[in-house]
Amino acid sequence: MAPLTNAFVDYAKAIELNPTESFNYQNLATTVYLYRKDAIVVYHLNEQQVFDKSLTLYRKAIQLDPDNFPLATDYAQSYYGTRPFRHQ
Repeated sequence: MAPLTNAFVDYAKAIELNPTESFNYQNLATTVYLYRKDAIVVYHLNEQQVFDKSLTLYRKAIQLDPDNFPLATDYAQSYYGTRPFRHQ
């Protein structure tokens, strides 16, 4: 098994190869969100910036596939874990 950090590189490469596929952005957003401690190290960000990165990736995925309900659900649920809570 490869290190988790390879997932960040692999998803970024998938986006580079096909930037119009929403699931590539969704997969990277989910990975960044779930493995934020690793994302902090890989991207040299603080926790707030990692949340911002994940939410930005989700928004890009939704922009590409606005009728994808499971994607919208993932995006909405990601707000439960953000700190501090973003109510706006």
